[in-house]
Amino acid sequence: MKNSLVVFSIVFLSMVLTNSFGQTISNFTTENGLPHNNVNGIAIDSENRAWLGTQEGVAVYDQGNWTYYTSFDGLIFDAINCITVDDGDNVWIGTDFGVSTWNGNLWTSYTTQDGLGNNWVYSINTDEDGNTWFGTITGLSKLDTEGTWTTWGMADGLWSGVCDIGFDSQGNKWLGTFTAGMVKFDDQEFISFTTDDGMLNDFNILSIAIDDQDHKWVATPMGISHFDKNDLWLNNII
Repeated sequence: MKNSLVVFSIVFLSMVLTNSFGQTISNFTTENGLPHNNVNGIAIDSENRAWLGTQEGVAVYDQGNWTYYTSFDGLIFDAINCITVDDGDNVWIGTDFGVSTWNGNLWTSYTTQDGLGNNWVYSINTDEDGNTWFGTITGLSKLDTEGTWTTWGMADGLWSGVCDIGFDSQGNKWLGTFTAGMVKFDDQEFISFTTDDGMLNDFNILSIAIDDQDHKWVATPMGISHFDKNDLWLNNII
């Protein structure tokens, strides 16, 4: 599973080691290839191509060469909120109008008419079984390998939209939410971790990283909250 690197900046930095004394940093903007300087997501495929989700479509950087995709090529919308690449090198992008996926030949799009819970999509990730998960403004959706959609929201105990999705080694889903802190989903129930459990902040949890010991590192607007493999709070880093 390849994780998207969510970036909220106007510059994509490509670092190449040139000698034992340092690195060369190359900046990419609209002056040398980017279609727009607002880059909301980066994902790397198995060929080491960088897929960039921008405000004006998808740009692909491949050893100095650029390829671009917009709504004219099949994207559902040009302003990209998030982007990821799964183990099959399928590219997934989320927008305010649904999602699109690239299979190497064409783009296919999905909306609420197909089973997506909400068209405003802010996070996409694929689990080890090949299921694709979508964090939307109203909850969580899953597209399984058989093409079946499942959606969870307030009626199921998920009290917030989802802006990031991660997986631990036990198959639990860890959700960064807009208003409910960090949420654990074990396929049965949603369990919230908030300031009552040690979190620095309950709002706009935009990123959760899970290491190989199942520790959760949670990015908040106030700093980093750190939980262990047993889901117990360890410390905050500010």
